[in-house]
Amino acid sequence: MAFLEGNVNKGCGCPEGYELLNGICTKVENVPAEYTGDLVTVEKGDIQPNVYGSQGLRLYQDLSNYTLPLAGRVPWNLYDNGGYATPQQPAGVNIVNTYLEDGIKSDLWGYFASVYPTCPSPSGRLNNAGIRAQLTNGKAEAVGAWDASNPTNLWIDLPLDQQLDVIRAAAITFEFCLDLPKERQFTIGIAADNEVIVSLDNVVQIYLGHRNASGQFNFPNDTFVRWHVFPITIPAGQHTIKLEGINDRFTPTTTAFAFSAEIYDLSAAEIQANFIDEAVPGVSCGTPASAITDHIIFSTENYINQDIPDPSSPGEWTCPDQEGTIDFCDGIPICTKILTAPQLSCCYEIEACSNPGVPIEISLADGQPTPIIGNVYLFDGDPSLSETCYVVTKEIQCTGSELIDITIAEDYETTDCNICVPCFKLTNCADNTETLIIKWSDPDDPLESINTIYVFDFDTTKCWTAEPVIPPCNSSIEYGPSNIVQQFEDCDDCLKPCYKIKDCIDQTLVYSDSVSLSNYVGQIISWNDGVEDKCGFVEKYICRENPQSVISITVLDCFFRCEDCLPKPEPAVPAFDLKPRIVKPGYDTPTCTPDYFDKVKCNWSEAVYQHMASIRFGIEFCCDPDLQKWGIKNEILDIESTKYPDIDCTNPCSEPEPPTCKEYTVADSVKKSFTQYLACGDTELTTALNLEQGTTFCADTSIEPSSDTLNFTIGGDCQN
Repeated sequence: MAFLEGNVNKGCGCPEGYELLNGICTKVENVPAEYTGDLVTVEKGDIQPNVYGSQGLRLYQDLSNYTLPLAGRVPWNLYDNGGYATPQQPAGVNIVNTYLEDGIKSDLWGYFASVYPTCPSPSGRLNNAGIRAQLTNGKAEAVGAWDASNPTNLWIDLPLDQQLDVIRAAAITFEFCLDLPKERQFTIGIAADNEVIVSLDNVVQIYLGHRNASGQFNFPNDTFVRWHVFPITIPAGQHTIKLEGINDRFTPTTTAFAFSAEIYDLSAAEIQANFIDEAVPGVSCGTPASAITDHIIFSTENYINQDIPDPSSPGEWTCPDQEGTIDFCDGIPICTKILTAPQLSCCYEIEACSNPGVPIEISLADGQPTPIIGNVYLFDGDPSLSETCYVVTKEIQCTGSELIDITIAEDYETTDCNICVPCFKLTNCADNTETLIIKWSDPDDPLESINTIYVFDFDTTKCWTAEPVIPPCNSSIEYGPSNIVQQFEDCDDCLKPCYKIKDCIDQTLVYSDSVSLSNYVGQIISWNDGVEDKCGFVEKYICRENPQSVISITVLDCFFRCEDCLPKPEPAVPAFDLKPRIVKPGYDTPTCTPDYFDKVKCNWSEAVYQHMASIRFGIEFCCDPDLQKWGIKNEILDIESTKYPDIDCTNPCSEPEPPTCKEYTVADSVKKSFTQYLACGDTELTTALNLEQGTTFCADTSIEPSSDTLNFTIGGDCQN
């Protein structure tokens, strides 16, 4: 935990816009100064594309190379040492006629528009940055007024400094201040229709005027057909450059007037190296006007539509309510007020990282360090400041509604709220090599790392343990409480298997968590449900994925197929094709009564039985029915049964096929046997006793031979 040392001053900083200086909250406030005289509005200067700047750039040597001031006179020449102010001085003495560059024509510096019809027009700085103002007087009016008042001391006879004082009554004036840590060279560009004055620290450096030696006015257009650039080396310290433009005479509706002045953060060498590409008619427009934009530190163009003093109606600049200091350094005077305010009491606005835009006001307890605005902290001392991170947004004066005696529990020494986002490492219960780092959106409801297993909605098939990771959290994945689907005490509980058994017969499902079923997944089992044995197919699933009521199942046996498990069906019984007789013998026979029928059949049956039993078992019966007698009666009765009047014997298809005669051979060797068969061509059965193995006989196949102990093999046909 790290803290920064608190402010050694009393209080907790300054109101917005104030700066703490020597224990006092201070703010510099600038307001426009007020002028007691008349003001005029700066307008866009007149434009003359074929006149203003038509001769391009004239770059002079550094002013330190001359005896200042430089002054012009007609015929047009520029003299050093104030040559203009000495009419008696012969022409050509101290003349300035050597330049670093002269006549450089381009879009930037100017050219004769009709010579360069394919290039931008207007060109040059006087056309593009020039201004004018509707002043009461021009130079002619100011000089005329002086001469009228001083007939014995005319303006033309005055020293230069006095001459300039007179014509300043017609001048548009701007001042610009510089505070230089060391000496350096600047360049001043200037032109006017008609005259300009350049001063440094109230000392005239240049006067481009145009009055001839005899005192007559003339129009030497050099003042406005060239853009005059003067390099000036200024020593370290604070300095003021004054720039003035003067119209020759004032006729509001007919007199053209333009004045332009600029200061460049460029040396003469830099201008020569980068800004003297010349225009070539029909080929190139030379250096573009936009090339100089980033190097202009002052330009009259910036004052269009602002108010400046009318020199013909002088006044004084004052500050509103007489408070503040007038600053003339920015062209138009500004009043600078120094405002002070008490330091803020120790209250701060904080916002929760998880709830930005909702400010909370707090007051720190005594002895707490001063928090850094914008940094992230963890605070303590009030239940409402839950264990979450806050950003200190600003210092404020306490309103009385703040949370008091708050302490800093943690200084994260960063402005990034991500430092406080809870971070967790999730591990798959089923595969501990699968891990996932996530951000947790709710610090007040963190994931538990002990006795809690989570299932999340991003993959409900997996169970995860959670382990906190020290922030910052290097993850772009963020989840929260709403993503939790289920929770369990341990991985076993979360991954607990259950089983569903699909009934082999009706496909109904039974659910169970019996552990023993794990051995039968994918197989058929049998079990008893308390009523009957069941068969079904076993499938495994995770209990939590399909919550069901489960039962305990004891496996009786297992199979690969339902057919092997289910009870075997009873063998199919062939359908009995009953072919009833057309008549019921005896009962339907017209020639006898039912009683007679029963009597014959019963006596004949008893005779046959006694005959068989006496032969096979040696039983002697006391009442011996007459087998021959009852046999004859039975045959007669059967014959009579065929005489039913409803039988249709006309269909030849219904006639029975003639019987066949086959040879039968005794296959067994049995001492005692009883055999009956119908000999071929006979109508009565033949009875044979104790036939030996290999004995053959012919029999009608319509009645199969029968024996109590013997088996027979059938051979070929016999001849009847």
